[in-house]
Amino acid sequence: MCGIQNVTRKQGTYYYRKLIRLGADKPFRLRLSLKTTSRRRAALLAPALTLICERVAMNMMSKMGRDGLTGAERAEIYRRQMLVERDRLEAMHASLHILPPDDHEDIGQALTLRLGASEMAAQDGAMQGKVEDFLVARIDPDNDDEPIVIVAWSDLAD
Repeated sequence: MCGIQNVTRKQGTYYYRKLIRLGADKPFRLRLSLKTTSRRRAALLAPALTLICERVAMNMMSKMGRDGLTGAERAEIYRRQMLVERDRLEAMHASLHILPPDDHEDIGQALTLRLGASEMAAQDGAMQGKVEDFLVARIDPDNDDEPIVIVAWSDLAD
């Protein structure tokens, strides 16, 4: 069985783990529950959390010179922010309904391919110091006439 990057499983529950270094501070390990026992759901949540981790880290590092915090305080703020982001992502995942077109049976594979490509592009940008917002699609499953709305994650956070 192929592993999911930055994800471990303990007693049936999947956990996201990543070593974080904020500037010259001592690195710390982020470990948070994905609140799921489904491998498929963990495989969808992990790439999004990786993007969010990079974005939060870049934002914190850009303010390090003037925030007046110690490394331990920054690590605690980072952990708490990631818990908030995980809960937002979980709420968005619950509201995101993917309805496959009638002529396309393998929508799961198409979505996995799209998320994988988005993650690679975002990681490449993060390595170069560019952190961009990512998009979330909202579909109303009860109303076929309602248009698909695509919004940026930062808009949802506001």
